[in-house]
Amino acid sequence: MITRRAVVAGLSASGAFPYLAQAAWPDRPITMLHGFAPGGGADANARIAADGLSKVLGQTVLVESKSGAGTTLASAQLVRATPDGYTIALIATSYCATAALYKKFPYRPVEDINAIGLMSEAPMSSRRTPSIPLVPYRRCLTWRARRTAVSHMELPVSAPVTI
Repeated sequence: MITRRAVVAGLSASGAFPYLAQAAWPDRPITMLHGFAPGGGADANARIAADGLSKVLGQTVLVESKSGAGTTLASAQLVRATPDGYTIALIATSYCATAALYKKFPYRPVEDINAIGLMSEAPMSSRRTPSIPLVPYRRCLTWRARRTAVSHMELPVSAPVTI
């Protein structure tokens, strides 16, 4: 007589349930990308997070700096990576705003990237000199673009970082 247990064992051995045959995640090193300069604050945060993840997961987490284009290079590499959980990234939430700066963009920020969680927060600020009229931000940028003399305007200096 064939039992249910024998049928399940036979199906499992034959590959009918491929998910049962998969190795536990992670079974190889994980790569953590970030789009900031090596040796900077974000790089230090990424390395601290990678060390903690390595201890919790029992697998090496490698940190790779891919700086340039306002973190677009690292984000694009993340989007191109195989979606198997072995490539993650530490990115500022401003990566969504960066898409508005380019006519052609290598990825769709909202659709292509999912946040795992919030790693850190930092205040955002903008400054203006008294000679710049206090108006909505868009009008302020238009005003600056029309100026022929050098004007000083600082954009937000930091943003929350997600992993």
